Amino acid sequence: MLTKKHFKEIAEIVLNNTDKFKSIALKSDFINDLSNYFIEVNPNFNRDKFIDACHNSQSKFKQALKNEIEKRGFDTSKIEIVHIR
Repeated sequence: MLTKKHFKEIAEIVLNNTDKFKSIALKSDFINDLSNYFIEVNPNFNRDKFIDACHNSQSKFKQALKNEIEKRGFDTSKIEIVHIR
């Protein structure tokens, strides 16, 4: 059975490989797919903690999302990026 120790290690791997995802949407989909599987194999799995860990308490995720929005030509100075589950 996967344990909290395993989930922490997997979150660290995801966090350290953020730059390998072609988009934030792909990363979020990947994290959600992992979360769905982890809930199946361990009913005590904490989805919120895992998602936060994968996004490093959301700071790296927010910066990457902001960068992606700017790459598409939008002004992010008036945008507040919030994390929605």
